[in-house]
Amino acid sequence: MTKFKSANGAVVALGLLGCASMISTAFAHGRLGRATHDRAGVLAALISGQKPFTGKERAPVKVVGFIDYECPACRIQFQQVEAKVAKTKNACLYIEQAPLPYHKLAKPAAILAVKAESKGIYPAVHLSLLKGHELSNETLKKVCKRFGIDDRATASNAATLTREYKAFNQLGIAQVPFFVVADGKTLRFGNTKKTLELLR
Repeated sequence: MTKFKSANGAVVALGLLGCASMISTAFAHGRLGRATHDRAGVLAALISGQKPFTGKERAPVKVVGFIDYECPACRIQFQQVEAKVAKTKNACLYIEQAPLPYHKLAKPAAILAVKAESKGIYPAVHLSLLKGHELSNETLKKVCKRFGIDDRATASNAATLTREYKAFNQLGIAQVPFFVVADGKTLRFGNTKKTLELLR
């Protein structure tokens, strides 16, 4: 299991932009919400056994991003972070699902993403889900047909999605897109702009 250290005062809350969740701890003046568990432990458990979306698993800097495919900001900004991580030799990116409850198509898209990950075709499906200005039922149907994915969730798919969304809440995150940057010593939480700055 990947281990992260989070010393007192080492967790930095950065400014936020994007879609706000109605069920997570609310933000006040752009600060990170209160976590219900040890953030370092939650993050380590979350990505344990996962393959990074971009970059090498042994990279010293690990970026974990939470995405809602129906969120307009996610659709643009995740591609920016992906491109930056791809150019950074010392970082890798993990993508976790965080479909917000008031986005009707976010959960079906997240289920497709989880299914794609189990099939080893997540990167291609991820890029297909991000095509166009907004997510639509037509896009979901095309992705299912193109990659041969059944859009019905199995118990295993549901469990994976629940685990990722549970971590989203345990970390005290209340907004997407949102990223955690871990360098082995500290955890830094932030929006896309701050994450890109940390990856310079």
